[in-house]
Amino acid sequence: MAETIRPLRQVEGVSAARSPASADQPIAEAPATDGAPISEPGDWPAAAFEQSSAICVCNVYGDVLKANLAYRNLALELTQGLSGTKGEALFVPADLISQAFRSDDPVITDRRFSTGAGNRCIRLRCWSLSGETGDLVACEFHDVSAEFNAREAMAKANDRFNDIARLTSDWVWEVDADWRFSYVSARILELTGIHDRTLLGRSLFDCGSFDGFSEANRQHNPEPNSRVPFQGVTYELRDPDGNRRIIELSGTPVFHDRSGLFLGYRGTATDVSLQNEAEARVAEAQKRLIHAVETMPQGFAIFDAADNLTLCNSRYEEFLAPASGMLAPGEKYAAILHRAAAIGLFAGDHQDVAALLETLVDHHGRESLEIETQLADERWVQISCGLTDGNGTIEIWHDISRIKNREEKLRAAEGVSSAAREQAEFASRTKTEFLANMSHELRTPLNAIIGFSEILKNEMFGPLGASQYEEYAIDIHDSGAHLLGVINDILDFSKAEVGKLTLMERSVSLEQIVEPCLRLLRPRAEEAGVTLTLHVPKNTPFIRVDELKLKQILINLVSNAVKFTQQGGSVSIAAEAVEGGSLAIRVIDTGIGIAPDDIPKALSAFGQVDSALSRKFDGTGLGLPLASSLTELHGGTLELESTYGEGTTVTVLLPAERVTFPADQAPVPRPDAQLPNID
Repeated sequence: MAETIRPLRQVEGVSAARSPASADQPIAEAPATDGAPISEPGDWPAAAFEQSSAICVCNVYGDVLKANLAYRNLALELTQGLSGTKGEALFVPADLISQAFRSDDPVITDRRFSTGAGNRCIRLRCWSLSGETGDLVACEFHDVSAEFNAREAMAKANDRFNDIARLTSDWVWEVDADWRFSYVSARILELTGIHDRTLLGRSLFDCGSFDGFSEANRQHNPEPNSRVPFQGVTYELRDPDGNRRIIELSGTPVFHDRSGLFLGYRGTATDVSLQNEAEARVAEAQKRLIHAVETMPQGFAIFDAADNLTLCNSRYEEFLAPASGMLAPGEKYAAILHRAAAIGLFAGDHQDVAALLETLVDHHGRESLEIETQLADERWVQISCGLTDGNGTIEIWHDISRIKNREEKLRAAEGVSSAAREQAEFASRTKTEFLANMSHELRTPLNAIIGFSEILKNEMFGPLGASQYEEYAIDIHDSGAHLLGVINDILDFSKAEVGKLTLMERSVSLEQIVEPCLRLLRPRAEEAGVTLTLHVPKNTPFIRVDELKLKQILINLVSNAVKFTQQGGSVSIAAEAVEGGSLAIRVIDTGIGIAPDDIPKALSAFGQVDSALSRKFDGTGLGLPLASSLTELHGGTLELESTYGEGTTVTVLLPAERVTFPADQAPVPRPDAQLPNID
């Protein structure tokens, strides 16, 4: 075997490994390089061997048998970066030597070394040599650090670009010279729902549209033949659901570094669909606001914190600038007012106008104000000032001339109405006093007429003679009694109207009041062919009332019921305790009834409802009104329910405070109980 060459000073004296390189260890392969394998060293020209790239020849044990100067220099540069057990080969891994022996083709791999000058990448190309000297391996070394670093830098740049494209809020795109998409970042799927693969290879002008958005574009739409950058161009896409997506495109042209050939565009895209919708809503809202402000019948203006005019409607300009009809934004409020005062807008003398202007200016931006003033043209305006969030002022001028005129008319009408009311009250008092006086004056002669006619009728001082005299005496007595009843009703009603009636109250049972009334009215009921009955519960509570006046109420109600009930009908009096402890006394008839529209008339003074039987008995129309007044005098209410042709129910409701119970009587109402008829 040839003498072993030891090329490096650092390894001299160190025994080389004597076990053959393992053939089982895996090796990292690299692409094969061009060039034919080198023949056995004895056949090489020495000059070519020394001047070629770094080459060494190793035996099966990894000992370097021959190496050129380039190898030695490379070994000196990289020795400090080597690791592991040192041997003669230094750069050639054992597994690579083993694979080279087993392969017919060169075996290539790249190795990285860290040196003080940075990372180095060496490409090893090994192949087997067979000759008289035995099995050898030739190793060729190339420094590919520049290529490796370039690839590594490109990989890092690609990773950095992918991270940016993935994390940016926009999506990134690239088109070729024919405007066909050559790259679209995956971010587009997340932002728009459009997959990047659906755009690749398709023309930018075919995938979307630039038409119809000229008002939104900040620059001209890109032209197919353009070679200039563009920014913020509005572009429309349709997502998979067919929804309209508005995109803002920004791009820059790309040219070849050496030839200057146009390669296409690359740029970014922003989905502004929501922003466009929001801007459209804001614009529409602002448009509606401006329209609403402009169509207001009031003058409207907004001033900023410095009291400068921000905006106003034409109505405000009509108030404060009637000559020119224009106010410029930015004008001071005080200047606007004083200019209006100078042309005589406000009514009043100089001092009054100055005080008004000072009040308005002082309140601007400080506190709310509402003031009414008259203009020189006799119009009245209400000036309202309110504060905004930024210490600005909203001012509204409202023409209230019509309201003021109406108020004046109302005041005048109220004066006339008050005078008329006083006159009506005076006339009513006069009428009431007249009726009371007349009733009193008429009762005295009527009592004499009734008394003397009764003497004649009873023939107290002897027979009258002819039978006609007796009949005349009876007629005179009945007519006088009837007329006295009418006068008594008028007198009682007049007293009730003026509040001169008083109650003589005591606690009595309901039977004590009802029985005399029935005895008095039963003959009239029998004469009219009407059945008169009483229905009251057992243990009826006592009531604290004016006995005579309650009798008068019942007599009026029952006599009315008898009068308006046809022959064969019935009239009944019922009583029951109702909710709240009140006592209801009802007079129920089966008479002709009253139409709903006529009920208010029946309850009014002197009101009479026309009917076939309404004039069967004479009357004043005071029965129901007088009964109602007397009931109210007791703190109760009178209610009338009627169905025309079927009958009427009148209810006297006495309040709970007038219902009392004897000490030995429990308040257990029995609505279904019935007293026998009282004859």
